[in-house]
Amino acid sequence: MNLKVGNSLVLGAMLISLVGCSDSTGLTADDLEGTWNATSMVFTNNANSAESVDVVPMGASFTMTVAAGGSVSTVFDDGQGGTSSDSGTLSSDGSSITIGGDTFQAVRSGDQLTATNANESYDFGSGSDEAATLVVSLTRQ
Repeated sequence: MNLKVGNSLVLGAMLISLVGCSDSTGLTADDLEGTWNATSMVFTNNANSAESVDVVPMGASFTMTVAAGGSVSTVFDDGQGGTSSDSGTLSSDGSSITIGGDTFQAVRSGDQLTATNANESYDFGSGSDEAATLVVSLTRQ
């Protein structure tokens, strides 16, 4: 596994910068109140969809805590001794999320949240990062 803390900063920013999620009831930041833990964080090679890696079983973890009103904090552990944390404000207004020009799609169903970014990168073992899609599945505690 070659998941760098730098990738985790994008993940943290993605979830902290949620500017859109939707479900059938019209999701708001308050709908996300609580603690969310990643159950999977799957990177899939954009050039070879048969090549994918779920970093959670390899020791990575991600937790997002959302308070009433939308304040949020995140903690990421890459399972290799690298950690990062961040905090900010979460807002919601649709089904896409934008972070520094990167767009994610997010969907919530009850206590399940899925965020997808097709413009990520991951080292699948070649020694260099390759274009990848990241799908993060989170469950609210």
